Amino acid sequence: SIFRNAAAFGADAVLLDPTCCDPLYRKAIRVSVGAALKVPFGSFDNTSRLTATLDRLGFSQFALSPRGETDIRTAEGTSRLALYLGTEGEGLPETLLNR
Repeated sequence: SIFRNAAAFGADAVLLDPTCCDPLYRKAIRVSVGAALKVPFGSFDNTSRLTATLDRLGFSQFALSPRGETDIRTAEGTSRLALYLGTEGEGLPETLLNR
């Protein structure tokens, strides 16, 4: 469903950590309604290195969580934005949320 939403909102890419399923798995392609074949994606192993790289490239970064204290509607828009999304059960790691 992430790929479906990424396509709908015009995201430039989806970045996946090692806990994500293979987006080219047949069931993932079906659930994404083919968006996994249209939206570019890449994988990363080290979250701190990824966040540092995105910082260096000028990306604003938001970790989305139901426990969040900031309403996303009040966030200042930017041309380079990275959104972090966690799993339905565990969500995002505390280290990423605290960042």
